[in-house]
Amino acid sequence: MKITTAVLLVVLLALPLFAASGREEAQAYAEPSDALATSSMSVPSGEFVLVNLNGADTLLLNVADGKPVTDEATMRTIMTDNIYALANANAKIGEMGSNINTFASSTEPEESQCRQWLGLLNNGEVCTDKESCLRSCFSSPYCDSGPKAAPGFIEAMQSWVASVAKFDSAVSDFNSSISSVKDGVSSVDAQTAKLNAVKAAMAEVQGNGLVMKQAEGCDTCFEFCKQPNYSTSSIDSISSDLSSLKTSLAPLALVNSKATSLKAMTDRELSYQSSKKATYAALSDKVANKNTELKAKANGLSMKVESSGIDSSVSELDNLSKSIQAMGNKGDYRLALSKEAEFDRTSADLEDTLTTLDRKYAALTKSVKDLSDKINTAYMVSGNSSDAVTKLADVKTKLNAINTKLKSPIQESDIPVITNDVSDLSAQMNDILAEAALSGGVKPAGGSPTSAIPSEVSKNLPPQVKGLCGISAILALLAGAAFTVRRKG
Repeated sequence: MKITTAVLLVVLLALPLFAASGREEAQAYAEPSDALATSSMSVPSGEFVLVNLNGADTLLLNVADGKPVTDEATMRTIMTDNIYALANANAKIGEMGSNINTFASSTEPEESQCRQWLGLLNNGEVCTDKESCLRSCFSSPYCDSGPKAAPGFIEAMQSWVASVAKFDSAVSDFNSSISSVKDGVSSVDAQTAKLNAVKAAMAEVQGNGLVMKQAEGCDTCFEFCKQPNYSTSSIDSISSDLSSLKTSLAPLALVNSKATSLKAMTDRELSYQSSKKATYAALSDKVANKNTELKAKANGLSMKVESSGIDSSVSELDNLSKSIQAMGNKGDYRLALSKEAEFDRTSADLEDTLTTLDRKYAALTKSVKDLSDKINTAYMVSGNSSDAVTKLADVKTKLNAINTKLKSPIQESDIPVITNDVSDLSAQMNDILAEAALSGGVKPAGGSPTSAIPSEVSKNLPPQVKGLCGISAILALLAGAAFTVRRKG
């Protein structure tokens, strides 16, 4: 069994590593040649191990009892919780909440002092327009004796109050939705946008004329209040957490499809585990029977025709059969069953080859027998034509040589050669009969060329020749032979 070890990062169901917990449970589903990998999942509902067989996530096992999770909704929950755990999401959410509060409170001293100087802490004074801002300023000796009459001061005061309110609202908005980042990347992006709104409001406060230092060219810089001392390290930490969560929570988008796929793989694997031995037994019987059958056919055919190609195919099929049996013997049922299609294809190819070659050999032997029968018939109707008889004897001698050769196994490559030889002999016989007919030398004993063929000869003639006279019989025999040659060609 091949065991893969890898480092588990924050990506969902990344190439998993062999978890110490659940290893034995996972191995119960693996076969000797399976590539097995596992990854552990520690979630609020318990300890689980994801089993990856041959590159595919296949099972999710409960370490407590070693049983596979079979409910898709439960798979989805475990996967989601595992992503949160790997992302350290809850801790980061708590950390961001703490940092945003630290960030907001860091401006409290300067902001409270500025409000006091502007009279905004006196009897509920507000600053929403120029009139209310002036009234608030008059209520504070520090503001009343200050630059309230300076051009732009009251406007800067009104703007500062609005910017601080915007800052407080942005902080509150961010704080109220921190937990939503667990919904995934889009929620993290939304929360990042809210953090940017906090930063923009902070920049407005920092750029207000009330707190800006007086400088040449700045007619509305009054430096009336102190610059707020924002805790930028807190805001930077929040930005870092959001960036980290965006990456680590990205796999949430795949949870539904992953759970659906895992459910299907689990169902298939459990079905396979319950039936694999019976399925393999059926395959083993089929392989053994078909291999024996085809070897017997090949052996029988080898008594007539020798073929190196068939010998090679028989050896290939035999080796594949033995390989499948060996896999099953060591419990590699998955691998053995995967070879079934290859076995079916190889055995079918061999069977087709054997059938084709057997038909070719049968066709050859039939053509030899047909020619032999025609030669014997030609002897009967050739009468006193010694020239025809001599030539027919030569054809028969050559045909006898072919018959002698066929008594032993021939090479597959000999079949087309011998077939052509038989065809040539048939053509020679036709020529012999044609010459005899044209020369008028065909005379049955005691008769003319047109006399009837004696009954002792006629009874041995083919049906289509019986009843014809000498030359007519030869011509009929010739036509039949020619037809046969054309048909075979």
